[in-house]
Amino acid sequence: MLVGDAHSHVNPVKGLGPSRLARRFKESGGWFIAVASLLSWSYRGLAKRVEDYVEVFKLNVEAVEVMRREGLVCAAIIGVHPAEVVRLMETGLKRDEVEGLVVGAYEAAARMVKEGQAQGLGEVGRPHFPAPREAVELCNVILDHVLELAHDLDCPVHIHVERGGLATVEDVARRARAKKARRVLLHHAEPHVWRRAAELGLASSIPARFKDLVEALRQPRPLSFLVESDYLDDPKRPGAVVAPWSIASSFRKLIYQGALSVPDADRILVDNVAGFYGVEPP
Repeated sequence: MLVGDAHSHVNPVKGLGPSRLARRFKESGGWFIAVASLLSWSYRGLAKRVEDYVEVFKLNVEAVEVMRREGLVCAAIIGVHPAEVVRLMETGLKRDEVEGLVVGAYEAAARMVKEGQAQGLGEVGRPHFPAPREAVELCNVILDHVLELAHDLDCPVHIHVERGGLATVEDVARRARAKKARRVLLHHAEPHVWRRAAELGLASSIPARFKDLVEALRQPRPLSFLVESDYLDDPKRPGAVVAPWSIASSFRKLIYQGALSVPDADRILVDNVAGFYGVEPP
C-alpha cells in the first residue's frame, strides 16, 4: 500500500528528525509527505522579527530536503500559525505591529515559494481555541492576504481554523473565492464536512484517526478527501496525534472490515494527493 500524508511536521532540533521520520514512513509504504513548519517556539523560542521566522522556514525547508534524499516526494509548507498571532499580542505588541510582523513573514515565505525553496504557504487561519476578538479579527486579515499570495503563486495553502462545522467551511470558501485562491486545503478537517467543502472548491485533509476515517467514509463516493497525520515530532507528546507510519495499518483495517475498497484507498492516498499537490505518484 502506498501512503500519502497531506499534512505533517518534523522537528530537526528537538524531535525524531527528518532522516529517521522519513525512513520509518517509507518502510510503511509512505511515498509523499507535506511538511508544514512548526510553531516558532517548538524549535527555540518565540519569533519576534521577520528574520526569526525566515530561520524557522529554512529549518523546515532543509529538513524536507533531507527527507527527499531518503526517497520521499515532499512539499515544504511554510508560514506563521495563527497561535503565533495570539502569542505575539499577549506579549504586549500592538495590533499593527503584529500585523506588520506576520504579513512581512508571509511575504518572505512567498518569495521562498517563488524561488522554489518551498512549495506552499501555511498553516494560516484562525486559532482553534478561545482567543481575544482582536486577535481573531487580525487572523482573518492575515488569512485574506495569504490567500491572495497563494493565488498569485498558484501554490497550495494550508488552512488552520476552528472546528465550526459547515459555517466554517463556507466562510473559508467565501474568502478563497474572493481572493481567487485555487489550491486551498482545510487542514485537520472535520470528517463530516469534506463533501460540502469539495462542492465549494476546497480540499479537505482528514486526521488519520480510525474513528474520523470511518465517519468520513459515510459520505457519498467519489472520495475526494486527503488524509493527514499532523504528526508533531515532539517526544514530550508522543500520543497527541497520529504517526505517519500508522496510516497504512488504519487503512488496511478499514479494507479488512469492508469499509473501504483497495481502489478507494489508492484514490485517497495516491490520486487525491498527486492531484492536489501537482506531483507524480510512483
